[in-house]
Amino acid sequence: MAGLALTGWWGGSTWLPTYLATERGIPAGTVAVFMTVLNLGMFVGYNVFGLIADRIGRRSAIIVSLLGVAVTLPLYALTSNQTALLWFGPLFAFFAAFTGLFGSYIGELFPTRIRTTGAGFCFNVGRGVSAFAPFGLAALATVTGLSGGLLVCAVFFAAAGLLTFLLPRTDRQPEPAPTLERTA
Repeated sequence: MAGLALTGWWGGSTWLPTYLATERGIPAGTVAVFMTVLNLGMFVGYNVFGLIADRIGRRSAIIVSLLGVAVTLPLYALTSNQTALLWFGPLFAFFAAFTGLFGSYIGELFPTRIRTTGAGFCFNVGRGVSAFAPFGLAALATVTGLSGGLLVCAVFFAAAGLLTFLLPRTDRQPEPAPTLERTA
């Protein structure tokens, strides 16, 4: 899950400024505005997805986040209208809250005595695998363009979201209410 999601993220996010400048013709100075607005969407997403995770559970929130990125990134990649790009950027980034949710969810997949080791191993192996994503996207972009590469990144997000369905729910069950026993 972490490897797929982070490959999608680092593959796409590393090249977003170049995509905006070269394929969408946005002046270099204005790219900074687009990236700032995109990051504001991410800030809101991280906070909102914390609340969503409290309501529907961490695994379900990760699934919504990953599938949300898988749907909105193609909109961003295929849009050529600069005003629409300005709006789709924060929408896409809003859903990119999965990394903020990983820590609380992945840790709960392991017994308490190895919880931090297990979570750290899973997340960081995913990070290690994803380190090659920007290079892979650069190679792919020579054939398909950066927008085509972003579409491939969306596939990684979708695969991570679907894989997460196979992982267990870790939501805490409510503690049973104390019962009063009658003694005769």
